[in-house]
Amino acid sequence: MSRGNGAARSRMIGADPVRHDAEPGDNTEDKTMLILQRKVGESVLIGREIEILVVDLEGGKVRLGITAPLEVSVHREEIFRAIEEDNAE
Repeated sequence: MSRGNGAARSRMIGADPVRHDAEPGDNTEDKTMLILQRKVGESVLIGREIEILVVDLEGGKVRLGITAPLEVSVHREEIFRAIEEDNAE
């Protein structure tokens, strides 16, 4: 018996969708957060062009490797917020 589209089904395997409300000041509506478990050497794909690889786990910290097209900005959250603040001035 078929369970439908395999691509849609694979998005949810091993994942827990969680409701994530936008923070005050965000220009976004409600979002869904997908919580995944990955081991060192495993990755997550966003579309066809962005890959997030778990490089290392040590001392409660995770090291990530991110492969993305050059036109996609990738920043740590605190750096992104600082850039946003500078641009608002």
